[in-house]
Amino acid sequence: MRKKWGFFILFVLLMFVFSGCSKDSSGESDLVSIAIADASFILSDADDGVSVEDTTGLLAVELEVKNNSKSSIDVSPFDGIKLYDGDEQLSAETDLFNSELGLSSLETGEIGPEKLKKVTAIFYVDTEKQYEIGVKPFVLDPDTKPKEVTIPLNPADYAESFEQLNVPSLALSAYIDTIYLEKENVDYEKYVSVDKNAHQSEAKNLFADAIETAFSNGVPDEEIDKAYSTYKSLLAEKAEFHSLTTDHANGKAIVSLEYTTIPLGDLYQEVSDHTREYLDNTDDYDRKKAEEYAISKLDQILNSIDAKQAREKLDIVMVEKDGKWSVDTSDWNSERLVKAFAAGSL
Repeated sequence: MRKKWGFFILFVLLMFVFSGCSKDSSGESDLVSIAIADASFILSDADDGVSVEDTTGLLAVELEVKNNSKSSIDVSPFDGIKLYDGDEQLSAETDLFNSELGLSSLETGEIGPEKLKKVTAIFYVDTEKQYEIGVKPFVLDPDTKPKEVTIPLNPADYAESFEQLNVPSLALSAYIDTIYLEKENVDYEKYVSVDKNAHQSEAKNLFADAIETAFSNGVPDEEIDKAYSTYKSLLAEKAEFHSLTTDHANGKAIVSLEYTTIPLGDLYQEVSDHTREYLDNTDDYDRKKAEEYAISKLDQILNSIDAKQAREKLDIVMVEKDGKWSVDTSDWNSERLVKAFAAGSL
């Protein structure tokens, strides 16, 4: 019996300690009640991305703000929401905007009497520190003196979202490896969700179009199949790319892509050279037969084309659903991505 009481007392003491250490992320005054509804780390115009060694970043905090009064109030990240790092007062970031990601760092607006509204404030924080958020509403009534309500903010509580900031770039790399190069990439199953057959079929069709434009009499399907198999093998050997997540918020991301590919635009000169070779070496000036000869040399022609670096980066828009990512096909850069690795577009 004494042993059971000992365990019970220990349990109560532990609960007391833990409850004493935890801080409620809510607070209120006569005028307003606030609470943290959600928060996540984001990226905005991060030319260098984020590395695993980083501990600082932008944290978007979604606050639930309840107007307890009978009059309208305004709460704005511009001047009504502050961040406190000990005795140091910090302002919210108010110059971030990206329509592609639905990101705006300055949400202003009126909160009606006894109404609740969610307001997002973005702060530059260190995951190894703890802070307080202060909210002081603006009121029109000169006789009302709003008090600032403060609540604790622990960025470490949202560390998982910080660790996920680079995932879109990993997903895009896995997508390119799998769809266009047919290379194994363990990140594909972890992070990518697309109709693989449909995307590979689109790539092959674009490749076929690029090949056939170099010939006036068309190319048989079986020759296209062989040529595409060769092209993918050459891409796996020669193509290079580097992806970097530069923007990430609200389930969307922009991934900057630098790449080197095998340009099928160089195919025309090679085909022309082989056609001329046939005509020069035979007494038969049959253009169709000359092209058939060039088609028979497609593997050799593709192998002779040097890989080249693209003139500019691609900004690929990625979208998240159920924890996995796909290329946003509604964005025009998605077509440029397919052409880069299916038709060697620079």
